[in-house]
Amino acid sequence: AFVDSKGLARFIEEIERTGALTGADVRVTSATGPGSGTSASPGSGPSFTIHATGSFNGVFKFVALAASLPYHVVLDAVTIEKTTSGSRGDSPWQGDVTLHIVSYLP
Repeated sequence: AFVDSKGLARFIEEIERTGALTGADVRVTSATGPGSGTSASPGSGPSFTIHATGSFNGVFKFVALAASLPYHVVLDAVTIEKTTSGSRGDSPWQGDVTLHIVSYLP
């Protein structure tokens, strides 16, 4: 599927729903407009950095599902690491994903 400028909000909502399905707490921490040259291919679609926290299983599943969204996306960078437990100790893993949409129509 393709994403156009009117569909970007729907794309972000789909990212957030994907996080909810995996049990990870997901939020988009930054976005870069299309053609900025900061993504892997100059002139490609918008780029997003997404932060996820939760169990290892939840964070890992989120990354896997983000890679298989029904759009042509490229994961430019992925990190998953164990964190120091918070006060409640319920989210010991975090992940950061940078992806860009290749199937973008301006």
